[in-house]
Amino acid sequence: MGASGWNYFVPFRQDIEQALPDLQRRVFDDGDYYRDEEDEFIDDSSLEALLACKEAEEFWEVGTHSILDMDQVIDADRPEEVGAIRALSADEMRTHLGSERPTRADLERAFAVPAAPGMGPPIDSSYAKWTGRYVVLYRDGAPDEIAIWGASGD
Repeated sequence: MGASGWNYFVPFRQDIEQALPDLQRRVFDDGDYYRDEEDEFIDDSSLEALLACKEAEEFWEVGTHSILDMDQVIDADRPEEVGAIRALSADEMRTHLGSERPTRADLERAFAVPAAPGMGPPIDSSYAKWTGRYVVLYRDGAPDEIAIWGASGD
């Protein structure tokens, strides 16, 4: 099947780490994830059961092709990790979004503009499967929402 890219917008919260489980709950409740009926090792009877399946190596052969494949939120200064959503650094925000306080319009422009040579596009992390990115977006100078995107699944 190959990896799938995904993206989400959630209302801003001071505790960005709490945004991940809240978003995962929403995606699970909406059924907005990939589930191969032949993969008997994935138990999606509850969100907790599904997330526990990530302990099995078989899970990582398929995944859910969604935010449900992510485990943690990490700072921009840490290297990429499988299952982690990493913040864009200030330098990445300036380079790709034109500001350290980007708006949704800045992000939408970045979606539409091809990446500079030698740089991965900020909005498509398919070059780093099983990882994600996030950035706080501003409206009228105040934090407004969090954009989260990545790629996962096989």
